Amino acid sequence: MKKWFLILLVLLTVATGARADILPPEKLLPRDTVFVATIPDAAKARAVFTNAPYGKLWHDPALKPFVERLSGKFKSDMLEPMERAFGIKFSDYQDLAQGQVTLAVVADENPENTNSHFARIILLDAKDKSDQLKKNLAEVKKKWTDSGKKSKTAKIRDVEFTTLISTSDEMSNTWAKVFPASTNQPSASADDKDAEKGPSPNVRVELTFGQADSLLIVGDSPRVIEKLLSRQAGGLVPALEEQLYFQADFAARLHGAPVYLWINAKALMDNFLKDLPTPEHSKGSSLNPLTMKPDKALAAMGLTALTTASFDYRDTPDGMMSQLYIGVPEFARRGLVKALAAAAKDANPPPFVPSDVVKFSRWRLDVAQGWTTIEKMLNEINPSAAGIVSMVLSLAGKDKDDKYDLKAELLGSLGDDILSYEKNPRSDAPDSTNSAPSIYLIGSPNPDKLAAAIKVGLDAVTGRAGGAKEREFQGRKITTIKFSDKSSFSFAASGGYVAMSSDDGMLEEFLHSSENKPKALADLPGLNEAAQKIGGMSKGLFSFSNESENMRLALDELRRNPSSLAEVMQSAGLLGKINSPDQLKKLTEWMDGSLLPPFDSISKYFYFSVYTGSFNADGFQMNFFSPTPPQLK
Repeated sequence: MKKWFLILLVLLTVATGARADILPPEKLLPRDTVFVATIPDAAKARAVFTNAPYGKLWHDPALKPFVERLSGKFKSDMLEPMERAFGIKFSDYQDLAQGQVTLAVVADENPENTNSHFARIILLDAKDKSDQLKKNLAEVKKKWTDSGKKSKTAKIRDVEFTTLISTSDEMSNTWAKVFPASTNQPSASADDKDAEKGPSPNVRVELTFGQADSLLIVGDSPRVIEKLLSRQAGGLVPALEEQLYFQADFAARLHGAPVYLWINAKALMDNFLKDLPTPEHSKGSSLNPLTMKPDKALAAMGLTALTTASFDYRDTPDGMMSQLYIGVPEFARRGLVKALAAAAKDANPPPFVPSDVVKFSRWRLDVAQGWTTIEKMLNEINPSAAGIVSMVLSLAGKDKDDKYDLKAELLGSLGDDILSYEKNPRSDAPDSTNSAPSIYLIGSPNPDKLAAAIKVGLDAVTGRAGGAKEREFQGRKITTIKFSDKSSFSFAASGGYVAMSSDDGMLEEFLHSSENKPKALADLPGLNEAAQKIGGMSKGLFSFSNESENMRLALDELRRNPSSLAEVMQSAGLLGKINSPDQLKKLTEWMDGSLLPPFDSISKYFYFSVYTGSFNADGFQMNFFSPTPPQLK
């Protein structure tokens, strides 16, 4: 009797103390999910990132002044204003993520808004911190209500959810308190599209959140939230793992990754095409013969054949590894997608590529075949535009020879090998990073014939017929075309390639390499071993980057010019509308390059990286690998 009593006591203890396990993303999200970015286990991911080279760099004492400035400015200029505006303390949430953290977009036709095809979902599993999560959510609800803002409470599958109700104007005003408009912000120009449209309508904004066991669910569609709860309860709603494209990608690449992203490219493209205006609603499209119809252009380029895209990251004892995959079946490839497909051939660095390069890539692309495919694509998209290109090619060189056929000359002499490599800038001048010497090489069965055709083609494009200058260098002819007083371009044929560069020194070095063989990149210690981690150098595309030298240059530039990072981000469009002088100054204050240490004090965290690219019957895959720096082993 005592024995059975003890067994019953243990069972009761387990039953009352256990929490339901939260399903992983692939089992929790519904099958009609079109986008998911997830950290399946936040606790494990934090450990992975902390122990990775860049995680160790972030905690290196030499970087402490820079990190403290960045963290302090982020807190004072962003977190604290947001906490005041939204009435929450982010410190209460920073350690809540113990299980998955997932952002997803799910197909959801909204009957109240025919323009809305998707719902957004955020998931966070607090695991044993679920009580703290519950307390925090109650505080958010109370502060929202105390501020006089609208909300409503409803149950979805017996779980209580709160919907915060606002408007787009109220949200904009709240964000304006966090990011006040600059007094130096330039006014919109007359042709600014947003200005032409006038003020945006003030629309109702609803955000629903609730806690199911230890899982925080935030979304803008109760219908999709109901699907998630059904999945968690073992309901019959089909799961993402049952989606055939996802199923294949998850099994081949994503399973076990500490971070991954997956996109149902076909579903997104289908929705995009569905929303395109019909011909009768397109203003003036029939009046301009060069107008391209978006649906026809996308199909001709091969983009409508894409099925999925995914990215994953892993950290191994040997180094950091990641994969980018784009699903596009071989039988459906057209246009650009087909033209860019490289054959599985040797892409090793040739012996003439010196070991002191900072970047190298080799692409085994059949250029002539690719040109023919693109020409066909242009004809499908717009015959008039294709006709103009054909006319330019047919006229090129006719001023000297009526029978000259540039297209035939090019196609007959193009090979299946494209190389490029780059070296460090020749000086430490402030603008030298923008003028790093580089060279491009195109393989050819008849490089002299190809060089002559390139000269004719460039003359036709630039309108400087006869403007090319030629000179001899060690028995080879170097042709230079000057585009402006500060810009010129030179090329020469040698050793099965036509080499092209805007730096004469790089071109002459290549022409001289057959006699004075340099120490080769192919012999760099560790390069072959790193390439083997991602399938070797015979997949048709291979690239190398000396991250140590690249970072040395970047760090030196940041220390010399603290505002350069903000300037680069601005020129790359990474700052959006944050482009006024005082906003750029604030960003520079955040990331003060003058606080960075000399590179030698943190050089042990950097080494080199490689990647390969390959096509198979199902799609295109790029594998990236950065070996663990020797000093960190």
